[in-house]
Amino acid sequence: MIEACGAKPEGVLLQDQASQITFRPCPLFDALSDSDRYFARVDGYALPTGFQSIADTIEGFSPAFADLDRRLYGLQFYAESNDPDGAVILSNFAERICGCTPSWTVENFLEEEMRIIREKVGDSSVLMAVSGGVDSTTCAVLLKRAIGDRLKCVFIDNGLLREGEVAWVVNTLEGEVGIPLIRVDAREHIQSALRGIVDPVEKHRVVYSAYKSLLTGVSAQHPEVGFLAQGTIYPDLLIGGASDEVNAPRFDSGKCLEPIRMLFKDEVRRLGELLGLPVSVTSRQSFPHPGLAMRCVGEVTPERLAILRRADAIFREEIRASCQEKKLSQYFAVLSASRTLGRRDGVFSYEYACILRAVVEQSATAYSVGRL
Repeated sequence: MIEACGAKPEGVLLQDQASQITFRPCPLFDALSDSDRYFARVDGYALPTGFQSIADTIEGFSPAFADLDRRLYGLQFYAESNDPDGAVILSNFAERICGCTPSWTVENFLEEEMRIIREKVGDSSVLMAVSGGVDSTTCAVLLKRAIGDRLKCVFIDNGLLREGEVAWVVNTLEGEVGIPLIRVDAREHIQSALRGIVDPVEKHRVVYSAYKSLLTGVSAQHPEVGFLAQGTIYPDLLIGGASDEVNAPRFDSGKCLEPIRMLFKDEVRRLGELLGLPVSVTSRQSFPHPGLAMRCVGEVTPERLAILRRADAIFREEIRASCQEKKLSQYFAVLSASRTLGRRDGVFSYEYACILRAVVEQSATAYSVGRL
């Protein structure tokens, strides 16, 4: 988009950091106020005739520019991943600049998607792995409303969940939401597969491979199942997605359902509310698919997982006790691979360093807030 505008690069000015951004008056940024943005990269550009800067960082850089007369715009940040401002920017572009008339609503989506599901599935059954997160739970409830008891939901206890989470997921999905679960205890299987692995990419691959194997086993026990469903959402597609990574072999692309794949996270939450999900689900924080394995730097062992699980629980309890949870979109602990000198019961010893992270909802900017 930038090169199409005829801008010429003059070098990288800002990279891998957060900065405050000021929006100049223009249709694209209507209803937006100054806010922080994380920039993977901001380049310096010599703008062609007719173009002007429409946004500035506090350092004086220009991450956005436009030719207002010709309605040409260039952005150096991903609007679609800066929720909620990103949704406003995209809406402004569609309505105020392109002249589109909004007609899509979550209510319309719900009715149309249920019709599509019923038409595609027919008399078959659907198998779906659920985690208790807002995406998979919302997707499961949507499917259940569409096809009833022909939905088979699998909950895989991978041993990588947060403290008390297994009981919470089971009680919430079965007790409050009304979705019976096929429970699979995969704690030993997955932790054994992770033994000795320290690379996060390899951890991700190992956990997904285990899920694929486990889902294959469950699907073999239910020959009536004709489709596999996943809670893929639109941001997953933007970063490459994982729609093929957990497919059991018997389900080709034509047998994979992704009912909410075109929704952003805020739209998924609204859909969950419309479907009657409790606030404890619709307000739930995002959690990496490989669980605490991604927040346990270095090798994943039962001892290190226990330390991380307890530290994370204490941190979350303190956030709630201080009434900060509504100001944060995420808050979690990370266990480092190094040890640091500490004092316990009057005795000095080397203990693992635990890093606490919090993400401010308004800016989606991460801050380190402490160290244990």
